[in-house]
Amino acid sequence: MELNYDTMVKDLFNNPSINQKDKDRIVELLLKERDKGFVTEEQVIQIIKNHSLKPSVVNDNSEIFFDINNITISNESNTDIVYKSPKDTHDFLVAYNQDSVLKYTCHNIDDEDIIKDINNECGVPEYDYEKHLQLIQNHFNQLRKGRFISHRLINLISVYLTGKTVKGVDSEWSSLKIKDNWACDQLKNWAQNNPHIVPNPGVNISSSTRNSGYKLSRLYKSSLTGKRIISFSELVLYFKSLFHIKADNSLKSILSYINEVEKYDDKNIKIIFEDNFLEKTELFTYVDALVQSYKSIIKICYNYAQKNNLETPIIHLSFYEDSDNKKCLCIHHINTKYGKTKNDALSRIGEEQKNLIQKHINGLCDLYIQALFSDDSSGEINLWNGKERIFTSIDNLYGVKYIMKFDI
Repeated sequence: MELNYDTMVKDLFNNPSINQKDKDRIVELLLKERDKGFVTEEQVIQIIKNHSLKPSVVNDNSEIFFDINNITISNESNTDIVYKSPKDTHDFLVAYNQDSVLKYTCHNIDDEDIIKDINNECGVPEYDYEKHLQLIQNHFNQLRKGRFISHRLINLISVYLTGKTVKGVDSEWSSLKIKDNWACDQLKNWAQNNPHIVPNPGVNISSSTRNSGYKLSRLYKSSLTGKRIISFSELVLYFKSLFHIKADNSLKSILSYINEVEKYDDKNIKIIFEDNFLEKTELFTYVDALVQSYKSIIKICYNYAQKNNLETPIIHLSFYEDSDNKKCLCIHHINTKYGKTKNDALSRIGEEQKNLIQKHINGLCDLYIQALFSDDSSGEINLWNGKERIFTSIDNLYGVKYIMKFDI
């Protein structure tokens, strides 16, 4: 029988013998249930809000697990979406990329000193794949404790590292449905036949060991670039591309490839990259959710034009850093108006926007619109940033801008 955690917490808090220390312990247990996959982060947040808990839970290193002040719930009447801060996702991905062990699951191993460091932490004189695998999984489990990150992102990483979701279900990972992972049977068999060899060597280690690492069970093609992925070393770099935008994995190159795959030209959707579109910049984010958000916004623009017998969309793309130290992707549908008055847009978002926020935006970035509204008002609305929506007047706007703001 499935537990009703909200009822359970309510009953416990009605018990006069429960003190603040006990309440803190309850929150810690809820977080552990979340980490095991038995309760979602939305349920934990809602339970905490329902009972006005103010936890001071700490781990063994005296680090705060949970900050109630960073959790808000939308009070909008037509949605029950719990706001997730994009900063949590950004900070988690940066921490993953910098972790002494996990960073070599998203970079290739190309230095003997790196192998020595891994061996030292594993407590072995020579590289041992099984020990390394256990070390990777231990670091991942420790890193994600107490963090409120997208369930899809956590599952993506979990399956990549273990072959299983956080609930322990065998699965494939990414939109390519990749079966190869750090714990797959094929890699384990390869490791037995290639003792003391890392599965994801760089050029130098490949040359010195005369071994290019584990070859994949099948060929894959990157969903972001179309490049072929044949070796485990190439797969590791593909995994990295799913959360790290940088010069050699630029957002412009990714969106250009998506435009081709989606055949926007064939639909007469004209997409133009502005001169200010940053190409040599870094951004740690859930790239798949970003791509899905982009496609959804283009679809919203196209559907609105079709429904209202307008010209097919002309869309300008810009990527820049704003004065609030945010990286902003602006999707500007220039030959249209926003389909609501400013007051209607403030009070209720449309179904397409709601689906966009719920499925892709929430926890990825904040979302703003700048538009010429149907009542000829011109300004900006914070469509989704965890705060009450407000209208800020801006003169001389034309068309509709969807602005996705990312933490950096």
